[in-house]
Amino acid sequence: YNGMFGVTKKPEAGFNILKLVADSGEKTLAMKAVGEAYLSGIGTIKNTTNSLKYFNMAAMRGDIESQKKLGILYSTIDDDNRNQPLGYAWLLIYQSHGYDEDMYKFTNEQEKLITKQDKSKGMKLTNEISKKIHSIQ
Repeated sequence: YNGMFGVTKKPEAGFNILKLVADSGEKTLAMKAVGEAYLSGIGTIKNTTNSLKYFNMAAMRGDIESQKKLGILYSTIDDDNRNQPLGYAWLLIYQSHGYDEDMYKFTNEQEKLITKQDKSKGMKLTNEISKKIHSIQ
């Protein structure tokens, strides 16, 4: 958008183009952008399920920010804690890339909230997901 030249914003058109690129499976950045759009409702209707789908696509291709986003979203979605192990797994995968003080604190808080059984499931999922990420890259 450039106000000086009168170009009109068209978030829906931008979203549709990004989604086409993301759905091609080629561009991780487009996958992450579509996930963000679904999460925020910019250019499309808010849809957490679709947001998770596109963040997952990008995260599985090694996008660190999408891995972080999945850890946060799965850890905080109100679903009777069904996604706690998956959220914990993505937090651990994100943490494996290096130190992030805020996320370290968030992960520690999540560890206090989940059961030992869910923590164990999360550790197992971390290994499974990490293997898949490495096979895709």
